[in-house]
Amino acid sequence: MHHPPGRAPAASALRQTGPEQQRSLSLPRSRVVLNPQNFFDERSEVEQNCGPTLPLGLGYFAHDQALFLPRFLTLWASPAAASSPAATPQRLDASRWMEGENVTCDDAEGVLTAALEGGAPSGTLWQRIRIDPARATLRVSIGAVQGQWALRLRDGAGREIRVQDGAATVGLHRYDLAELLGEHHEAEVELSVVLLGAGASVRVEEMALLGGYDDATGVRRYSTEWAPGSLDFRAEYRDGGALRGRDVFVDENSVLREVTREPLADGAELVVAGEYVGDVEVDQTRGLVRMCLPHAVAAVALPAGSQIRFFADEAELQSGAPGASAPLARSGLWAAHIASGTRSLRLGCGFSPDDPEAAAGLALAAAAHSAAERAAHWNEYWDGVLARVPQPRSFALRGLPDDEGVSAEDVRAAYYRAFLGLSSNVLPPQPESGFSHPTVATGKASMWNYGAPGARTAAAWETFLAIQYLAYLDPQTAWASFHGLMTLVVEDGSLAGEGLPSRKAQTAWLLYELTGDRAALASHYPQLRRLLRWQAEHPRWVYGDYDHPGEQDAEFLTSVVIDLGFAQQIAEVLGETADLESYAGLRASLLDDYAAHCFQGESRRAIQYWFPGDPECVPRGGCDGLGLPVVMGLAVEGLADWQRSSLHARFDEQYDPQDQLAGFDVVKHSNLGYTVAGLLLSARWEQAQTLTNIALRDVVRSGSFAEVYDRGPDRPRPSGVRPSIFGMTQVIDSVWLNNGLRMDRGTPLLLGLPGVQGGLDGLHVRGHVWALEIDVPANTATMTDTEAGRRREFTEVAPGFSHPLTMDSAADGARPATSAHHAAVGAAGDRAS
Repeated sequence: MHHPPGRAPAASALRQTGPEQQRSLSLPRSRVVLNPQNFFDERSEVEQNCGPTLPLGLGYFAHDQALFLPRFLTLWASPAAASSPAATPQRLDASRWMEGENVTCDDAEGVLTAALEGGAPSGTLWQRIRIDPARATLRVSIGAVQGQWALRLRDGAGREIRVQDGAATVGLHRYDLAELLGEHHEAEVELSVVLLGAGASVRVEEMALLGGYDDATGVRRYSTEWAPGSLDFRAEYRDGGALRGRDVFVDENSVLREVTREPLADGAELVVAGEYVGDVEVDQTRGLVRMCLPHAVAAVALPAGSQIRFFADEAELQSGAPGASAPLARSGLWAAHIASGTRSLRLGCGFSPDDPEAAAGLALAAAAHSAAERAAHWNEYWDGVLARVPQPRSFALRGLPDDEGVSAEDVRAAYYRAFLGLSSNVLPPQPESGFSHPTVATGKASMWNYGAPGARTAAAWETFLAIQYLAYLDPQTAWASFHGLMTLVVEDGSLAGEGLPSRKAQTAWLLYELTGDRAALASHYPQLRRLLRWQAEHPRWVYGDYDHPGEQDAEFLTSVVIDLGFAQQIAEVLGETADLESYAGLRASLLDDYAAHCFQGESRRAIQYWFPGDPECVPRGGCDGLGLPVVMGLAVEGLADWQRSSLHARFDEQYDPQDQLAGFDVVKHSNLGYTVAGLLLSARWEQAQTLTNIALRDVVRSGSFAEVYDRGPDRPRPSGVRPSIFGMTQVIDSVWLNNGLRMDRGTPLLLGLPGVQGGLDGLHVRGHVWALEIDVPANTATMTDTEAGRRREFTEVAPGFSHPLTMDSAADGARPATSAHHAAVGAAGDRAS
């Protein structure tokens, strides 16, 4: 075999341009996100975050809150003379809100504070508003939130329009109501604020209807570029003049925007501006704009001599109005005209959870740096990260009828960007919230913040899967994040936030198998045990106002059954012998429920949902459910033949390798991964490989690392949380399987699938560094302990061959592709040297 060792690209080689480029940027253990997304908005990252004013968006995590300011900085070509006055914003009267059942509200000082009472899961307040075509943009300024807030419109015909689904972010949000209502919109509609989740509350600093403006005025063209170390931009103006610039992190708590320009024509001026919500003041002596934002403080250092004015909105700024010397409201825009002779400028931005002087110092220090130097620094840092990533030897797609134009180079770039995203998703401890552990966020740039108090950024599904993959790069942080989540498990065994399928014991076992750290495995075992029992008693989704006691969901049932198998292995290692019998009993009981409730009628059709006394599964609109959450049950060991046949039939009726996403809908890595495991358990090697590669191809085609993928009119459509861990881990997992590595059993396994030729270098397992090489067409494979200089060669390597990463010959025949507990397939004919 002669496959050259894998080698990571330079971080700078992963740069992207054009309409499908990534726009978000962060650093490991930074609270700051540049260009975050509103994942409820179906527009792409570029559509949300790019425009002629070259906006730089801000996301910030502190006090267990997620701050969202999509236009934290903007650049404008201001007209030399004032134009027609802009429409004055129409601020909604906080005293006119009508309270629905279970909602209390207060309008002190013109600020709306609303809360649910009596344990109600949801509640609404509303008021009638008149939409003037000249003022059709709704700006919503949120100062604080617990639970979720949402916005709805209702027209005279009773048609309800979802303006914003349940959000958990503070800061500023904008909505084009005319676009939402369509051509035949009425002048007067009902606007509702909906609170979701028992105990939910929201503080609305302001709601205002804003006038329209043309942010492209004077701009001939603009462009942006994403790279791991910087965000670059350019603009050219119709009447002459141009600028170029770069946004970079200076460190985890500060950011720099550097701009170089040519003079603008006809007396136009360059204006630096930024939006705010909360209290803002000018420190003229030090050239600072200081902001007390919701749950954070920020400062922006401006060029010397900058004169700062305040505007109600962008329309007023663009009109050429003089602005005001002091803020007129708790939401608005600050702006500074840049002296015409200034060729270059630096805007330093500093952030802190609660220390204004720290933020100011960081901003001033950031402005003293060079963007080019910082970009080079971070590209070098990311080069080091990518060098520690397991290095695949092949990025070829396998087992596909059509690659749809996705090349091996496309897959390679997606693989390494997935690891950049995974590493960037790590948030630091938030001691101001009483939480002392790092957190692997569900999607830092998505601002997802619906989890357990203390670690609201962590979904108890995506985050556990992310920890598993991060362990191959940074096992210490992976363990620390896992332990942090275990500290949030309460006495009844629940983990607050969204109730999601269990991957908890699998994660603990994988961490142990990779590190051999028995003390770490034992340290939070009591919490893990309680959590697993809670999951076994509540095999259903619980989220916001959705909670139906007694419901059973096949996806949840099969997930916890699999997890209990890992729990048994943990209990055995820790000597918790009493728990072995307990877990076996729980697993048997759940399998009885699964057999009784998730196979319907005389035909025993595999279904997803069951409700006591409700054969129609009314809350779900039917019992059938989605394909993958059902057929992932194939990954459960010990099913009766009739169950496995039913699950195969359900898979076969939907599986179509010629279709996007193999014919499945609402595709997520977690259930697709278990479906692949189930196909391996069924010895359906070709289908396992094809499904894996269709998922890989279609994530790349979609242009986004997302929670969910759906079939679209011409290509797969990313949806759900975006960006999200699931898209990243799907890419990594698929590439590893294509190179002969299976990781979901805990101990990494060398795995043979049809036609696989490749391998992986730099796999760190229990203090050893492994290199794998596999050539299934040649029936050969090797595994090498590179530090010990030991090598094993295998012959008779066919589809289904599997062997754990170990030089111990006692492991031969112990772990097949189909199971961690049965006899090996094709492990004969190996030798050690």
